Amino acid sequence: MCRDEQYSCVDGEFKLQTTGTYHVSWVYLGKKKYINPHLTELRYMMYMFHVVHNQQILYLCASSDVITYARAAQHSKVYVEPATSANKSILYPNSMKNLTL
Repeated sequence: MCRDEQYSCVDGEFKLQTTGTYHVSWVYLGKKKYINPHLTELRYMMYMFHVVHNQQILYLCASSDVITYARAAQHSKVYVEPATSANKSILYPNSMKNLTL
């Protein structure tokens, strides 16, 4: 997609077009809303997709543990220890100093 060639992709209301010669692109959502990133920015986003995807997987795996912890700590005046079985990908506050009230 980021080589010196023209590229076009349409999926429903989403449309992506690039020009090889001028190294620019247009990303449309609907007919009037679009952004105009340079191809180097698109290349960076392509490299970051796997990072974002991995973060989303970690979030989905840990969301029930975070909800359980948040419910327990919501009205507590003292530090609440996370469950020993809680997902280790989440950084829980380790003291009341880290909490904002």
